[in-house]
Amino acid sequence: MAGQPGREQASFASGELGDLLAERKNLKYYRSGLKRAENLLATPQGPCAQRPYTRLIGRRRPVLVPISLAGATLASPSGGTVGNALDGNTATLLTTSAIIGGPHVVMSVTFPAPLAVAAVDVNRYRLSNGTGTLDVQYSTPGGWVSLNGARKLLAANRSRRFCAPPAQPVTASAWRIVASGLAVTDMVSIAEVAFLAEGTSFASARLRSFAFSRDVAYDLVLTAGHGDVYAATGGWLAGFALPHTAEEARGRWRQRLNTGLLFSGTRVPWRIFRENDDREWECGAVPLKKIPRYDFGDVEYGNAVAAVWQLAFINAAGATLFTITVDGEETGTINPSVGSISTNIKTAIEALEGIEPGITVSGAVAGGFGAATITFNGEGNEGPVTINSTRVLNVADAAVSWSRITRGEFGGEDIFSDARGWPRCGIFYQQRLMMAGAPGVPNAIVASETGDFYQLNTALVPATAPFVAPVDTDEDEAIEEFIAARSLMMLTSRGEYWISNTAISKDQPLNPIRASSNGCARGVPVVENEGAAVFADRSASVLCEFRYNEVDQT
Repeated sequence: MAGQPGREQASFASGELGDLLAERKNLKYYRSGLKRAENLLATPQGPCAQRPYTRLIGRRRPVLVPISLAGATLASPSGGTVGNALDGNTATLLTTSAIIGGPHVVMSVTFPAPLAVAAVDVNRYRLSNGTGTLDVQYSTPGGWVSLNGARKLLAANRSRRFCAPPAQPVTASAWRIVASGLAVTDMVSIAEVAFLAEGTSFASARLRSFAFSRDVAYDLVLTAGHGDVYAATGGWLAGFALPHTAEEARGRWRQRLNTGLLFSGTRVPWRIFRENDDREWECGAVPLKKIPRYDFGDVEYGNAVAAVWQLAFINAAGATLFTITVDGEETGTINPSVGSISTNIKTAIEALEGIEPGITVSGAVAGGFGAATITFNGEGNEGPVTINSTRVLNVADAAVSWSRITRGEFGGEDIFSDARGWPRCGIFYQQRLMMAGAPGVPNAIVASETGDFYQLNTALVPATAPFVAPVDTDEDEAIEEFIAARSLMMLTSRGEYWISNTAISKDQPLNPIRASSNGCARGVPVVENEGAAVFADRSASVLCEFRYNEVDQT
């Protein structure tokens, strides 16, 4: 025992001291520092605290590899052709005979020797009209055991990956797929079945939060070809298949309620959908409807559609004078009693500033009644040309009505596609899905219809309709991410913007205001913190904070 106690020290606010500083007894840091501090967190209040740790809730899963079924004994005891579920063709189905109740073995696989199986994919399975459950089971000395719990079996195509926990594959030789609880006489169909094992390599992965509700939240681990679901309590729950590479799986992420969207730029946005159960996860391409066309300028498309309108004449006899308003511009006076009515209409419309020569007009008026068809063809007249109104100038009981026959469309190709690329980021904002950053149009924002996240039909005209809004920039600038804070923030490869529009509307152009010029690093997550966006700059070496300043209004 020491003859006298050592020097008492109540404060470790200086943390661990360097080798040179540790000998400087004349400095104040000497009295509040440690020569060696391991797993400690210095606090300015005095004593130190133990550094925070993470809790082990499960192990990472290696990359899954397919298991060959060559040499395995295959059967479909409830009827159907078992080979149809293994031929790689989703058009050919293993379809059972009419069955009811259960359990019924739809398909069985027996390997020559026990194999370590990590997952079994059952793709595009369904009933003809009723409901039930589908389960993947393996044989043990004590009987048949469910691999990952039963899944719902409905009269709609579903695909599920039945998994063992990561790093805990199931070793067995006999496997079967079982349908149970069939409420009515029914037939079960399966398009494809595949067995998978854990390989020896790991791919890069990204952890994504999935806050379904106030009380239910998950962590998703996304990696090459696969995703695992972990609960806040209880650890690993289920897995699902992804077609993504490791790099694509690290793309931007957006989640709301039961829907998560994964954006990669090279693949159609992918939807990960929780179907009201911890183990029911439906994955597939986002069902985008009516993707708008875009002219990329490097192809002669030839698929533009000319707008066609029809005029109807009522009591327009003699010298009835009228005008036509096209795209908001009114023609000069048209006199149907002088010369050809078709020629007069053509001449008047082609005299407008917004219309080029080349339109076609056909029709006739006799006894004050008749019709004329106007086709807005010709170079420069492509697109949705609109007749807004007509006006009779000199006869009280005459009328000229108008109606659209064919909506005009610009030539082009889908703004998003496998050939041109897909959105790099997206956000749910004001009941719209806003996407941007596609390689083909990196500075364009595509907004969905209000209340319908996947409707992109820009031909719709209300203020709530979808629209395409290119950001007005002078440089090659790609939109990298959106953040919803005090206002909608937009981070690009060269700068940071905030959208000043209070309401996002088709009839009001977006007004992005540039606030700074740091640029956002591609693929590095952006974090919202107390109304600010924390992001890595374009060099990925500096952390920046993007926050609205009330004083400067920027």
